[in-house]
Amino acid sequence: CKVPTEWAADGIEQRYAWLKRTQPFVRTGEQNQTPTLNETQWAAFEAHVRALCFWEQAKQAGHLDLDAVHWHVDPREFIKQFRKCGWLSVEELAQLMPRRPSGMTWDTAEGRLRRYQIDLNKCSQKYLLGVRERLAQFLAQIYAETDRFRTIEEDSRGVGYTYGSFYGRGLMQLTWAENYDAYGKYRNFPANPSRTYQGTGSPGDPITSTSMHEWAPPIKEPDRTIKHDRRLWAPRYDPALIASDTYNACDSAGYFWITKHYMGTSNINRLVDEGFSTDTVGKTNVLVNGGSNSYNERQGYAAYIYWYLSDSIQTDVVQQLTSIQQLTFARYGIEKGRWIANGVASHQVDYTPQRPNR
Repeated sequence: CKVPTEWAADGIEQRYAWLKRTQPFVRTGEQNQTPTLNETQWAAFEAHVRALCFWEQAKQAGHLDLDAVHWHVDPREFIKQFRKCGWLSVEELAQLMPRRPSGMTWDTAEGRLRRYQIDLNKCSQKYLLGVRERLAQFLAQIYAETDRFRTIEEDSRGVGYTYGSFYGRGLMQLTWAENYDAYGKYRNFPANPSRTYQGTGSPGDPITSTSMHEWAPPIKEPDRTIKHDRRLWAPRYDPALIASDTYNACDSAGYFWITKHYMGTSNINRLVDEGFSTDTVGKTNVLVNGGSNSYNERQGYAAYIYWYLSDSIQTDVVQQLTSIQQLTFARYGIEKGRWIANGVASHQVDYTPQRPNR
């Protein structure tokens, strides 16, 4: 719209005449009335504003070639455009890492995230399209899967688990040979002609040129027998490639997110786009990890991240931002292709902001 500049001394009284009204001025949505300035207060205010004005002097000195009344763009529109980028700095990502209850310091959060910042942003742009509700849930799952970016390889290295050498790697802990094979085809990873996989995999399930491996979780048949699907992995790529660099670690997580099949469809974004809630977070927990591992913690991570990442105006959180809030939610599972609620649980979320030197 075309309006006068606020930096011109001419027209001060016209711009701020509302401050001299004899009746109390009430701003929309506010409960408290704004007091009217008396003559003494107005004089002080006018002198202060006049001292800040520079328009006339700048025009006279030839530094401005613009009329005092000119077109203005609503600053909120600038902010909307800037936010469409969605690229987060290391510092912004660190602020999304909750300080409590684990005692995560700013230095630790910043140090861990600095390594992944570029490729994590690329992943967000590629698979989440920069949508913040998606990113909040995506990061919550990653925090649980990597112990808040402490590691991108499963601590057990597959020992004692059926998936063996195809244990969790990457930010979303890609698991099972079936998923490794699908991701390798997607990325067009070259074959391993040597058929040697030295120093990788599980000691109890080494990959060799002739070894057979569980392709997917064994299926329990109606007669209670267990159906296995064991296949030769060689000469496919070395599974260690997923955790070999930050791009593969991040990209494999995004790939898993959008290709996850469930209930006749795929892409976890479809679920997340139903709206941010404890229900969608809970169901996402099930799709990523089955729902038994760190279910409550993932709810807490998501709530914390979404508070700082979004434009949420939850008044109960605003009023007690630095205190612990009790989050109550349903625990979900999948039975016969349908979502089922398995009771109610709760988790304490500490919204104390993550800041430097704290």
